[in-house]
Amino acid sequence: MVRLDKRTAWRWLAITSLVILYGPSLLESIRLAGDPYRFNDDARHWLVPFVREAQPGIREDDYLVNYRLAMTPVGHRLFYRCAGRLFDPAFTSKVLPLVQYALLMAALGWCAFRLGGPIGAWATLALALSSREFLYRMAGGTARSWAFPLVAWGAFALVADRPRLLAVLTILAASLYPPIALVLGLALAGLVVLSPGPKWKKAALLLVVFAVSALCMLPNQTSDYGRRLGPADVAAYPELGPGGRYGFEDRPPFLDVASALADAFGRSLQGGDPAWWPALRDRMAARSTYGHPSLLLVALAGCFGLLTLAGTVLLARRETAAGRLLLLLAAAVLTYLAAARLAPSLYFPQRYMIYSAPVLAMLLLPAAVRQLAFAIRPVAAGPATAVVTLACLLLLGGRGGGATGLSVDASADRELYRRLAALPPGSLIAGWPEGALDNVPWLSRRSVLMNRECHEAIHQGCADQMRRRMKALTDAYFATTPEPLLRLRRNWGVTHLLADLAHYEEEAPTYFEPFGDSIREAHAAMRRSGSEVLRQADVCAVFRHGSMMLLDLSRLQHD
Repeated sequence: MVRLDKRTAWRWLAITSLVILYGPSLLESIRLAGDPYRFNDDARHWLVPFVREAQPGIREDDYLVNYRLAMTPVGHRLFYRCAGRLFDPAFTSKVLPLVQYALLMAALGWCAFRLGGPIGAWATLALALSSREFLYRMAGGTARSWAFPLVAWGAFALVADRPRLLAVLTILAASLYPPIALVLGLALAGLVVLSPGPKWKKAALLLVVFAVSALCMLPNQTSDYGRRLGPADVAAYPELGPGGRYGFEDRPPFLDVASALADAFGRSLQGGDPAWWPALRDRMAARSTYGHPSLLLVALAGCFGLLTLAGTVLLARRETAAGRLLLLLAAAVLTYLAAARLAPSLYFPQRYMIYSAPVLAMLLLPAAVRQLAFAIRPVAAGPATAVVTLACLLLLGGRGGGATGLSVDASADRELYRRLAALPPGSLIAGWPEGALDNVPWLSRRSVLMNRECHEAIHQGCADQMRRRMKALTDAYFATTPEPLLRLRRNWGVTHLLADLAHYEEEAPTYFEPFGDSIREAHAAMRRSGSEVLRQADVCAVFRHGSMMLLDLSRLQHD
């Protein structure tokens, strides 16, 4: 009979508890990833260029696909092209995040062990596996899925005091997801400046990293699509403002740095609605004297944030490794401030915080609690870390995995996508930009005139092109004569129109600003004079699926 010593027994108990708590939900995530009709919403536009390379069907002159390819970092592009020789991009997009997730957990576990011992490592892994933030942003295998693993291994390099590793990670980030290269590059500069050694060696290392990183980002130039739009363009391009294409986090005015940091920290602790939350939320909502229900979750996250802040100050004074780790926090803050001040030159400011703060939160909360307890009573350090972690998991945590990040379930319309996939390669499908058309390039592997997922207002040329396309689509979709449909076929090369019959009833479909007024006007005119699309249906419709109807524009009848 094998007898385990106490340390080994506790180690196996910790591993077993993590497997019991999070193993089933991670297995469920793997199972769901095997469903081709369950996927992340960003995969259906960022990865379509690689679908086109793997299988004919999408047009070579597809404006939307070529724009995405121009914006894709060179390293990520190279990875999918190499992987495409062995696997379909849809398969790679499901497997890659799982591998990256394992790399993330490995880096977090090592760093947490170094900062807080075995209990600290268990606490960090439990919090990270509970959080929905990591898989939510990594799912889909897009360029952003590299961000968390790169930051976590950057933390590893800082804690282990390995500037050369951090230099390599910075270059990798420049080729895979450039915003993280700025964060890691600044942290590297701080680490190199503070470390002993000849100044010329330090300068040479930073110069090489800067030069190679710049070379990695050169192929990502998007000058063909016009200048970057920023806060000064909101009046001319309402797509950038309230009611437009982007959420409040990605449009000015941006959050101040303290609010952005607190928001990212709070999100990282949350694993979805806790079991106790729905009933309490309903009760609080029924009694307005309690205030807004979500404020309770904010307050709970704030309490853990204050604990982390207080303990981190003490930890940084006593642990040089923790002091080096805080270079990552300083770099995230500086890049966020620079991106907000220089918008739109450094991409969306939020990206610098939401990929750095969660990694730091997972590492610093347990280590900070341990340090605070140790300062009061050394023997209480381990139990206090475990108790606070369990309280955080109980109040804010979830089970991780599951459907997290797999935000689209298109299984109900699988027949529609199969029929569209049967259209001749090179077909160009137009239709209402929201809803079914978002999934067509990914599931049916056919080009679309436009859809919401690919409708960006980042570059002026692209925003203007999308406006022209939306005008042509609106005119044709709500046409009262054959001419707008003929123009759509003749001027834009559209071969098929996918129409939703519900859009021809009393209520007009919606879209983001500044298109609302023109949509309502065209819809009202169509309701008064009658729909040309419905008139052409008897001759042009090639199939129907529920309320959806596909028209072959080559069959249009006109005088």
